[in-house]
Amino acid sequence: MLVWAILLNMIVPTDASAAPKVDATGAMLVDMTTGQILFSQEEDAMLPPASITKLMTAFLVREAIEAGDLSWNQEVTPSDKALALTRKPGLARIPLVNKPYTVKELYDVALIRSANEAAVTLAEAVSGSEGVFVKKMNERATELGMTQTTFANASGLDSVSAGRPGENLTSANDLMMLALAYLTKFPEVLDVTKQAYVDIDGVRFEATNRMLAGRDLAYPGMLGLKPVRPMTPDTALSACRRETDGPCCRSFSERKPIKAAIPRLRRFTTMPMAISS
Repeated sequence: MLVWAILLNMIVPTDASAAPKVDATGAMLVDMTTGQILFSQEEDAMLPPASITKLMTAFLVREAIEAGDLSWNQEVTPSDKALALTRKPGLARIPLVNKPYTVKELYDVALIRSANEAAVTLAEAVSGSEGVFVKKMNERATELGMTQTTFANASGLDSVSAGRPGENLTSANDLMMLALAYLTKFPEVLDVTKQAYVDIDGVRFEATNRMLAGRDLAYPGMLGLKPVRPMTPDTALSACRRETDGPCCRSFSERKPIKAAIPRLRRFTTMPMAISS
């Protein structure tokens, strides 16, 4: 079974034998095979998804590739706007320079390293400008039934950092819809998000997901999907879990330190989990 989890902040479940008590603004657990909602709590509460916004950005890139509008080997040169993010302390994730990068390189660093500059560059590659791309993000959200979602930029940054008006808002329920659509249509995305590092320009960068194997918050069976960056006490997390009898998804919105919640997360169920945090 594949369990999908989205945590906008953090989870505090009880033992697996009873319904979980989740100290969260919103939470959901859904069986991907049947579509059955196994657990929900304030799933329509609207919250800022931060870097999990990049799930929609990457999803649209992947759809553009499938449609033939982009190719993995297509080269894209970052714009001045994207390069400016590379030079801003606290916003830079990778040192992009004024040279061509392949769509695959940018896709990987956007998901693994949560690279803001890569997300903006991909948005511009798909639609010509981030503004036009944001319209596409919102249109696709509507098509998916994400009625509690508004996208304002491709990276998940706040309006000041992104240099665009408005803020990204979504709910656990809406992120569940996006995650299910992504994993159903492009399950191979987990081959990217389970990677503990990514190389670009000859430099190796660790994944922002600290729950991958070998990291300080390592969790058995971790496959990942999309984390918020950085991981702080107010942490957003999207997660995927593989179980023995089919796929299942979980979506949470919480406000608890990740490290403190990991033991309780382990007690939520004994099955191996794949989480991006």
